[in-house]
Amino acid sequence: MKTIILILTASMLAVIPFVGFAAVSSDLEVAAIVDIAPTEPDPEELKIMAPPASQQTSRLLGYVELTPGGPFPPGYYGFNQCISQIAFADTNSDQYFEAVLQLSFNPGQNCPDKICFVLDYDKLPAMSSGWTFNVGDDSTNNGWGGASPGLSSSQAELQILNQELSAYSIAFGPGQVDLLANESLRLSQGSFKICVGDNSAEWGNPAGSLTTYPNSQSLFQLPDDAPVSSRPAGNGNYDIFAGFNRVISGPGGRLGAGLARVMITGY
Repeated sequence: MKTIILILTASMLAVIPFVGFAAVSSDLEVAAIVDIAPTEPDPEELKIMAPPASQQTSRLLGYVELTPGGPFPPGYYGFNQCISQIAFADTNSDQYFEAVLQLSFNPGQNCPDKICFVLDYDKLPAMSSGWTFNVGDDSTNNGWGGASPGLSSSQAELQILNQELSAYSIAFGPGQVDLLANESLRLSQGSFKICVGDNSAEWGNPAGSLTTYPNSQSLFQLPDDAPVSSRPAGNGNYDIFAGFNRVISGPGGRLGAGLARVMITGY
């Protein structure tokens, strides 16, 4: 008789306690076939049935715990060289830590083409949760679109402020950005997924997306290869930055509360 036994690797164990991440259960579909016999099974008969790397649809890149009451102590837990921590602190002592990560899409480092954030929220006040998420092309992004001169010439960004998602274009000139999307969300005691890639952003549920095309080039630039125009030429960097319970740069008073933990996957 044969039966299916779930095999969990060390990285997979990291997601077991998280009740808010049912949507990513496909990452756990690794099984083993074992012959059941009256005696101990022959180790040679244990075969792990995992899809080859070329067929895997996603991989776990990192996990961020932002509350003292979570399954792990507050901190960033990385499983991939494509992500590095820039900041982590509870600056306003509200029991919700703020964090900033730098994420690379560099194919030379085996980094993904698309990175997704599964945001897990606690119960939120009606409209006063502040900046709980900010992702942008540049380390100087700080909400509302635009940025100071930094690593990227494009500086597109997406934010969640008081449960409202907004996406802003690259800076076409000083103070010149377009609001590309605006959507009210219901995040309290729920999870929300946002994915970003070259010239694209996706979110849901409910589903929403933005895709710009080679002639418009108005979203994230990966790599940043923009020609000289009303903004500086691109410098080829493959990085984006993400802020949790805060904006990326500053943050000054642009803080948030209620985002409890984040799981980061790549495609």
